[in-house]
Amino acid sequence: MTERSPIDAFKDVLSGTARSIARDAEVEVNFTADAPHVAGKAIKVPTPGRNLPADQVALARGFADANALKLRYHSTKIHGASAPGEAVARAVFDAVEQARVEAIGSRAMAGVRANLNHALDMRLKSDAIRRARSADEVPLSTALALKVRERLTGQAIPKDVAAGVAMVDQWIEDKAGHDLDALALAIDDQRAFQKLTTAMLEHLQLIDADVPPDLDEPEAQDEGEDQEDQSEDGDSGQDESGDSDVNAERARRTRAATPKRVRPTIATSMRPTAMRARTIWARKA
Repeated sequence: MTERSPIDAFKDVLSGTARSIARDAEVEVNFTADAPHVAGKAIKVPTPGRNLPADQVALARGFADANALKLRYHSTKIHGASAPGEAVARAVFDAVEQARVEAIGSRAMAGVRANLNHALDMRLKSDAIRRARSADEVPLSTALALKVRERLTGQAIPKDVAAGVAMVDQWIEDKAGHDLDALALAIDDQRAFQKLTTAMLEHLQLIDADVPPDLDEPEAQDEGEDQEDQSEDGDSGQDESGDSDVNAERARRTRAATPKRVRPTIATSMRPTAMRARTIWARKA
């Protein structure tokens, strides 16, 4: 009988843990030399060295746990139905949702929390937020995901990237601090959480606010006024055909003078683009 290698045994442990977290017996964990990802129910994590160095083991555990949590608590269908089309807004939307599912695991299991934190530290080492020298160089998806993590779990922003987050922190708090506070109330409800996330994106002007339905109904009111005018004219004893002409002219003038309700719109020049979304706080007084 061939003896199993330590790496194979470790993979079995990862798979068993992932199945338990995801509550799905079909989940499998495999190693990859590429970026960690999920393909169906197959979770691909970074391949550790033969001697299973502690930091590489923790990294593999962190990515496995994060993706198992996503398989359990995240619906791709719900996410896709609410996801914005603009690139910066979509990146923020995706990152904040990942922060939600990881926060659920962090709050429930101390071991998962430690694994996720280690994986986060490794991801941040290559994130552009570490190299940012001004607010417009800070990736909003990273900054907002870290602030959501802070709100949902109570964990502070990692020190290595705290300076980068600080460049946009006041702008975020001024525009959407109340939205961040509300997210914790909907952490277990993806639909409700995403509605709050969408509101946050609107307040940050990363997407346009929804235009309310058209409530314009002045013509019905005009018709009622026309009928009253016709009734009064009929009582005057004037010629019926003459009254009809007068009433028609009066109705035309009434409609022309009555102001229409105008649906609020956002000027094209105010619609946030990717560049404006990343520089808007730089122009803040």
